[in-house]
Amino acid sequence: MRWALEDLPVQDFVPPEGVVFKKIDKTTGLLATPLSKETIWLAFIKGTAPTEYSKEREEPSIKEVNFSLLRPLPSSYLPSLLLKGS
Repeated sequence: MRWALEDLPVQDFVPPEGVVFKKIDKTTGLLATPLSKETIWLAFIKGTAPTEYSKEREEPSIKEVNFSLLRPLPSSYLPSLLLKGS
């Protein structure tokens, strides 16, 4: 195909009137957000694209906690009012 077009100038694609492109979250099918992991640009007839944004959130996960690294705070970190008592 490349050789068939080699003498023709490169042209930008101009979508037909009434066609819009939206970035879609592949997991939810809704409009993509910065948190969307996999996205795709899709063409829609104006007025038919999703209007709701993906609620897909990246959930933090803790696989393992090393409790041996935790140390109590020194008393100098506590406010003086707590040390005096009531």
